[in-house]
Amino acid sequence: MNWGKTKVILTYFTLISLCLGLSILQISWNSEGLSLKLEFSAISFSTLIFIGIITVPIILYFKSYRNSDQVMTPSLFEKIYLPVFTELFNILNIKDYENWTYFLAVSGDTRISSERYYALDSAITYIEKRITINEYASFNMVMQNLKSLLSDLSDLLGEHLKENSTGMMYFDKFYKLSSFNPDYEENLKEYKASVMLIADLTFEMTRILNFLLDKIREIKPDFLVNIGSLVIHDTGVVKYQLNEEPKYPGLKNFKQIVHTRTPHISNYSI
Repeated sequence: MNWGKTKVILTYFTLISLCLGLSILQISWNSEGLSLKLEFSAISFSTLIFIGIITVPIILYFKSYRNSDQVMTPSLFEKIYLPVFTELFNILNIKDYENWTYFLAVSGDTRISSERYYALDSAITYIEKRITINEYASFNMVMQNLKSLLSDLSDLLGEHLKENSTGMMYFDKFYKLSSFNPDYEENLKEYKASVMLIADLTFEMTRILNFLLDKIREIKPDFLVNIGSLVIHDTGVVKYQLNEEPKYPGLKNFKQIVHTRTPHISNYSI
């Protein structure tokens, strides 16, 4: 509470105490001088009127102050959560999201720039360090889902990424060896399953981020309004459908339900 409110409260209770004190303190003069006598009795009607007269303005003052706070003071969501979301979307390069995700989900030649790849880990760390408020538990849950997905996507990519001199990282075609590969068919199957899962995790990441954008805009309608919904080139907007639970269940369970997502590529577990 600020000092202005505190002074009003102190003044109010001082006047009330004074008023009640005078109502039970009998002051009189006698031959011996000033006489003070405490006499507990019912509060007089005039005292009640006076208390009412000073109470009404106080109530109106605090009602006005509360309304002013609601209009002028940013909410905890605006002060604590919005800056976090803004920075998170910056880390994930939301302005070029359509393009960099295309090479993970659609192009058929899985690749990502080193800057974008290391930004996945930066986003994970940023989510871990943020302040949370119980009042916004649903947002906390979405952020945890996103963190879990980003971690799985980063780990899966990291298994076979190779960086070239331009800073581009390609998912290595590890089934191709310089010499004869006796496990060629098995390795090829594993490679295809991995790149399909990378694509589906990228789709799921987009669903989560669009779900988060929609939730934020329920409170702050103009948040990143210039971006709109996130899309992946040649795929369009990717969002949770009505029959899909807006939750990433972890990699193991995701493999089991990925066939229920729209769109998806994988249709089997690895």
